[in-house]
Amino acid sequence: MSKRLKSCKLLENVLKGKLPFYVADALQIAGGIVEHAPLNEGHVVRDRELITGQNPASDHMIAEELVNALAEKH
Repeated sequence: MSKRLKSCKLLENVLKGKLPFYVADALQIAGGIVEHAPLNEGHVVRDRELITGQNPASDHMIAEELVNALAEKH
């Protein structure tokens, strides 16, 4: 079963010179359903136990989603 997830957009990585390949392509080939938000905006996706964020602007949103997920377990 495929999972929904986030990755940095190609342009975000190319502009920063960090990756020589497109992470989202690799994730999609592996069966992931990749979602993107506008460039440099935070965005978080939660699919069951997997919580992913698009970029560093997502850090607070990831933390909030993790706290929510932990609260649901208790």
